Amino acid sequence: MEAVSIIVILMMTRLDLSLSTTQQLYLDTYINCDKTFEVNKVDEIVVEEEEKVYVNTRAAPQCTLTFKAKDPEGRLCVQITRLTFKNCNMELRFHDTLMVTNERTTTFHCNESYSLPMEWCSTDRYMMLFRFSESRQASVRDLDLIIIIRHISNRKRTVYLDAACNGVYPILQSVLTVNNRQLTGPDNLPQNCSATFKYVGEDKNYTACLVFHRQVTQCSYDLEVFDGINKSHVYSCTQPNPSRWCSKSGTITLKMIRREVSRVIEPEHLFFLQVKDEPPAGFPSDGLSQEALTAVVVVSVIVLLVLLAAIIFFILRYRHRNKEPEIIELPAATRPANGVVDVPLISRSTPVTTEQVQLQRLNHPS
Repeated sequence: MEAVSIIVILMMTRLDLSLSTTQQLYLDTYINCDKTFEVNKVDEIVVEEEEKVYVNTRAAPQCTLTFKAKDPEGRLCVQITRLTFKNCNMELRFHDTLMVTNERTTTFHCNESYSLPMEWCSTDRYMMLFRFSESRQASVRDLDLIIIIRHISNRKRTVYLDAACNGVYPILQSVLTVNNRQLTGPDNLPQNCSATFKYVGEDKNYTACLVFHRQVTQCSYDLEVFDGINKSHVYSCTQPNPSRWCSKSGTITLKMIRREVSRVIEPEHLFFLQVKDEPPAGFPSDGLSQEALTAVVVVSVIVLLVLLAAIIFFILRYRHRNKEPEIIELPAATRPANGVVDVPLISRSTPVTTEQVQLQRLNHPS
């Protein structure tokens, strides 16, 4: 049953990912700057510094992009996967909501180093991205960046336990995938790395839950799980249980402790782990979650329809192959005196050619 649950969750995740589309925006064109872009729960927006297909001499000196969640209760999350400043006069600012205040503004500049990829989310449906330069000598070409804007419920949200350690990730109708490390990065992994997942909805019947399945049995790590500030249990290669667990506080903290920090030695996928928000009953100890049950029903219906179509096809094919050909006898007036017909009788199940018709007319003139 556990294996079926994991397979169903993977199928649902891959289905959502296959249906998503990507919109490309640039921080150097008037076509994008000072515009508002709507973000739904499936698609994503990728922002880069400039459109490199051509050299735009009329690039916008400053640029503001505003993003709005499609649903009024939704939130937005920004993930920075690449960020390099070539000129310290250039700044990148994020404003949480439409209110531009110091308390809700995060500024990125050349004086700081950042562990990427990193993610944080807005507190309402709006988020603003602002490219600012304090000097005319700085241009958009002094930036090298890739920024991804997603809805908080987008299933592409992924957390890596080798980057942006100690990050806090809000969940609201969310499913986050947690990986032990990225595909590429520094040779040495952090010995300790933590990530906190916090349910930010208003429904008191919901909380933060996780599903865990080990994929490698030869490894050297401990994954400590905290319910709020209280330690609940530890996962490892020898301890894969509980496979499903929900917090009482609405907050889950994962702390990965490595005994071997070499990226070469540690496989990319040590485990399958997802964090989501739902009622504690949604992850029953001896069954599937509601989402998994729905997926099982949908898959079962599709399989039954395919089997039914196959059965009908074979029945029709069998009946067609065993059908007795119906003989078309010639009228009495056209029969030869000896009663013998030289041309093979034509059945309705046999295709009739032009030559057969002509030969029949020659042998049996009217």
